[in-house]
Amino acid sequence: MRCLIPIACTVALLVASAPYAMAQQSTTDNSLVWRVSVGTGFTAPLDLEDSRTLGLGARGSLTVGAPHSPLALRVDLFYEHFGLKDVTAGSNAIIGESANALWYVSTTREHPRPYLVAGVGAAQIRTTVQSGQISLQHGDYAFIFNAGAGLEIPVSSHALFVEARVRGFRTSAYTWWKPDGSGADHYTWWVPVVVGVTF
Repeated sequence: MRCLIPIACTVALLVASAPYAMAQQSTTDNSLVWRVSVGTGFTAPLDLEDSRTLGLGARGSLTVGAPHSPLALRVDLFYEHFGLKDVTAGSNAIIGESANALWYVSTTREHPRPYLVAGVGAAQIRTTVQSGQISLQHGDYAFIFNAGAGLEIPVSSHALFVEARVRGFRTSAYTWWKPDGSGADHYTWWVPVVVGVTF
């Protein structure tokens, strides 16, 4: 539960700043548009699905862009959690941030807008394992990269969105522990799918 505190505080801060972001959006047609979004969903491991369960995640974002431009910049703060299979108790928790570039297929906000997203960032990966005689707690930082696509659907003055990305980082032996007691020292990939609202 303590791992949820940083992301909960971040989401609360982003939601609290939503009125300011909306006020900035309504000033002039030439001003930058600031938007806050929050979402939650599931995350699926791609290359270690035999040792990881389907995970859960949450994300808070701040997006800035020109009103009629197809390009925008977005900063994400996220939390993702995987359970470990074939152990008494164990999990991987990923807490990170990323800077992303977005390209909207359409600049018309009154209709659903598909978009592409890609970016880089950093994350702390926490591993906790209890299996037989093995008891392990380890934390490490990793450079991450991601790319994906989403759909934004306008609802009144807000918007709903659904987004899927492929995210990856290079693991160390202890960061991405395997049930046989070995480590996985290679590039690891997973897919977070998020549904949320943009203010």
